[in-house]
Amino acid sequence: MATYPKHIPVTPPDIDALPDSALLRLPSIIALVQCSRSSWFAWVRAGHAPQPVRIGPKAVAWKAGEVRAFMRGRSRGDAPAYTVTGGKAGRAKQLAAKAAEAAKADEALA
Repeated sequence: MATYPKHIPVTPPDIDALPDSALLRLPSIIALVQCSRSSWFAWVRAGHAPQPVRIGPKAVAWKAGEVRAFMRGRSRGDAPAYTVTGGKAGRAKQLAAKAAEAAKADEALA
């Protein structure tokens, strides 16, 4: 009997070749952004990452154009660079609040 790997690695798509309206599922997002699942959802909850689009009763996806903008902002330092480990939502909220305070301070200096 053959055994299969528990997790099949996902090759990230070429996001620059995709139209803005293309939909990306979570495994592709994680491969592109190189973050954990819990970090991605913490960023979505905090409003740093784009909101998902419901494509079915139990399925969501993200627009490629919005993910592309998020990644460009993240490379400039606009988006959070922290990661959440263990799915600790309380810590994620604390870090999101600190990031929001830092953003307000940056706006005040500008």
